Amino acid sequence: MRKRYIAFVFGVVAMIAFFTMDIFAPVEKQTNQNDANEPEFIVSGISAEYFNAQGQLTQQIDAESARQMKNTQHTFFQKPSMILSDGEIPEWGIQADEGILEDNKTLKLTGHVRIVPLSTVQPAYTLSTSSLTVDLQQEIAETQDLVLIEGPATELKATGMRLLLKEEKATFLSDVRGRHDPVAH
Repeated sequence: MRKRYIAFVFGVVAMIAFFTMDIFAPVEKQTNQNDANEPEFIVSGISAEYFNAQGQLTQQIDAESARQMKNTQHTFFQKPSMILSDGEIPEWGIQADEGILEDNKTLKLTGHVRIVPLSTVQPAYTLSTSSLTVDLQQEIAETQDLVLIEGPATELKATGMRLLLKEEKATFLSDVRGRHDPVAH
């Protein structure tokens, strides 16, 4: 009787082990497939600086958090803030709710995007839109969305824009409307 009992217990343990391996095998495969969708790293409170070949600061990106995805060159930012500089002279400030940096070349911003010139020579104004794509190498910012430019004496609305950041030249694509008050300071 005792031998039968021991054989029965071993049989039950073997069956449990067999079924357990069968149950968890598909989960293991499923986890490996989902690895590509998981972040390679997550950083809170990030600040990154980019320099040109001469060692001069060209860009600084700060964000509440950043996620680098596995198997891609995409970094997702929460509350990104960027400064484009010419050496030690900051030229443009750019902020948004979210951003995606693709291949360290293109920054796609969404949600309350704001651009401000940081030069003390230029009059103070703010450019706002809902989305903006910035080519970081050529320093060109583009959008197809509504654009609003506000300054102390000026307001301009347009649909779509191409902004050459280095040249400080903007081209508005359609539906351009504006007002200017020459007496306002």
